[in-house]
Amino acid sequence: MSFTIVDSIINNATLNPDAIAFRYITSFEDSPLEVTYKQLFIRTNTIAHFLKKNAEANSRIMLFYPPGLDYVVAFFGCLLAGMVAVPLYPPRKNSKSDRIFKVAQSCQSHVALTVGSEINSVKASWDEQNKSNIELTFFATDELITDASLEYIRPDINAESAAFFQYTSGSTGTPKGVVISHENIIANVRYLSAVSAGNKDDIFVNWLPLF
Repeated sequence: MSFTIVDSIINNATLNPDAIAFRYITSFEDSPLEVTYKQLFIRTNTIAHFLKKNAEANSRIMLFYPPGLDYVVAFFGCLLAGMVAVPLYPPRKNSKSDRIFKVAQSCQSHVALTVGSEINSVKASWDEQNKSNIELTFFATDELITDASLEYIRPDINAESAAFFQYTSGSTGTPKGVVISHENIIANVRYLSAVSAGNKDDIFVNWLPLF
């Protein structure tokens, strides 16, 4: 068995359950939103169980989230389920771009996740622009009841398994997807740790697009 992002989530939840895994800052006036490693595992495991009941094994799951912790939890939830995350900008009404539909056709996705505050507008925008009649079922992950008692079942994945698909903008043609494996992510993190001389007590500030 080779090491994956899923193993990292489990290890951190076991060894450092109360340490802060992610902190999301909305403004300097408001308190940041935080999630510990234990909370992250419980929430992602809840989503993983939900996905296993509502999607086929190895499914590609489209993620239509605004920036925030819900996106982080859903992303890792896909991985704990042994599925592949496909992060995208949420569709907007009156948009002339058909990128998300080309991506949906490319990755053959049938399930999309978002948050309750976005799901109606995302579904309406999808239905308005869905000229190819692509079937996509939407779920709001923040409306799931988090259950700490759910059994953890390790997915049948390894380091070479796909973690997520990253697509080009499609501004000059059909969006092209790149498969990012667990091994790719781990190698990138190890490289960043080496060049930054970072350690487990450091706090990294990220200001990057999610898609």
